[in-house]
Amino acid sequence: MQNYPLTLHHIFWRLEKLFGPKEVVTSRENSVHRYTYADLARRVYRLANALHGLGVRPGDRVGTLAWNNYRHLELYYAVPMLGAVLHTLNMRLFPSQLEFVIRDGADRFMFVDACLVPVLDKLAGKLETVEHIVVQADAGETVPDHGLGNLIDYEGMLAAERESYSFPEVDERAAAAMCYTSGTTGNPKGVVYTHRSQFLHAMAAMQVGSLAIAEPDVILPAVPMFHANCWGLPYAAGMAGAKKPRPWPRLRGRIASTLAKPSSYALGLPRASFSPVSSCVSWISAATSRCAGTASRSAKCRSGGHG
Repeated sequence: MQNYPLTLHHIFWRLEKLFGPKEVVTSRENSVHRYTYADLARRVYRLANALHGLGVRPGDRVGTLAWNNYRHLELYYAVPMLGAVLHTLNMRLFPSQLEFVIRDGADRFMFVDACLVPVLDKLAGKLETVEHIVVQADAGETVPDHGLGNLIDYEGMLAAERESYSFPEVDERAAAAMCYTSGTTGNPKGVVYTHRSQFLHAMAAMQVGSLAIAEPDVILPAVPMFHANCWGLPYAAGMAGAKKPRPWPRLRGRIASTLAKPSSYALGLPRASFSPVSSCVSWISAATSRCAGTASRSAKCRSGGHG
C-alpha cells in the first residue's frame, strides 16, 4: 500500500485528473454559473499564485465571508494546500461576535462576497489583524458603499496569474480550517480541522452507512459553507467526483430544481421543491422540523440530532 500523508492535495489532484468534465453550478442574481472541475483546478492554481503574491504563508489565517458559490469552493482548496488555514465566518453573528472571531482567529486576509460587504463594513476600523480585503463580485455587480478602505478585486487578481503552481508539502496534522460556534454561552468557541481530519471525514461521507456519496451523484448542499465546513461536502464530493450545485443565497424552489435536476441528495433541507431529489439528509432542530416534514413527503430522508 502507498504511504502518503492524508492532505487535501490528494483530493484536489484526484478531482483534477479523474473528474475534469464534472460540473460545479452556482446560482447568481440573474443567471446560473456553470463550470467544470477542470476549470476549478485551473482557477485554484491561479488563486494559489495570487495568495502567495499577497503574502499568504503557512499557518496564516484566511477569513471568508461568503455564501455557497464556486469562488468559495476555490478558496476551500487553494488556502489549505498552501499550508494556510481557511477560516469560514458566519455572517449571521452579531457584529461584536464577528469582530471577536476575526480578532481571536488572527485573520490576516479576508475574502468577502460583494453582497456581504455591508456586513463587514459594520466592523470598519476594528479589523486590526486584517491586512488585505478581497471582494468577490460578478461582472457588472456594484460593490456597496463602505468604509473598509481599498478592496482587491478577486477576478482581476486571478486574471493576472498563471495556471500552474507547485504546492508545498504539508503535514497531515497541520491545520487546514477553522470554524467558530454560534449560539453558545459567552463568545464563540474556535475549532480547528487538520488535513487528516478533513480527508478522513470525506472518506467517511462516502461510506454506504453514511451519506454514500458516489461519482454519479448530484449533491445540493443547503448547509452553508461557513457551518462545520459544509459537513465536509466540498471535499467528499470532490473525492467522489460528484456534481456540485451551489445554491446560496438564492435558494428557492425553482433555483433548487434548476441547479440540481436530477439530484441524489439535498443536504440541509432547504425550503424548496424536492421533486427532483431522491434522498434528503438533515440534522434536525426545532427550526428545521417543519422543513424536514415537507421534504419527507417528497424523498427518502435520513436525519440526526442537532448538536
